[in-house]
Amino acid sequence: MPDGRTCDFCTLIEGHAAYLAANSMVETEKEELGHVLCAFNQACDGQAVEKVFELDERFYELIVRGSHNQYLYKAFLDYKSKKSSTSR
Repeated sequence: MPDGRTCDFCTLIEGHAAYLAANSMVETEKEELGHVLCAFNQACDGQAVEKVFELDERFYELIVRGSHNQYLYKAFLDYKSKKSSTSR
């Protein structure tokens, strides 16, 4: 279970990335995000829990990538990598 600092870090990275992405995403990135949101809603409706978690992670990755900020994206990937290695 993540501690409060980890959650604060995620909130900071994802929140700032969302602000930047809102102003810098190109149309193809917005379309991809829309597809992920539709798939997420379908997974929720079908109660496909694993798919919901997978799509949630994909959503945030697209937001961070769409920020076009290399430092935020690297921090996000580093966090994701560390999260994967500790969950094994």
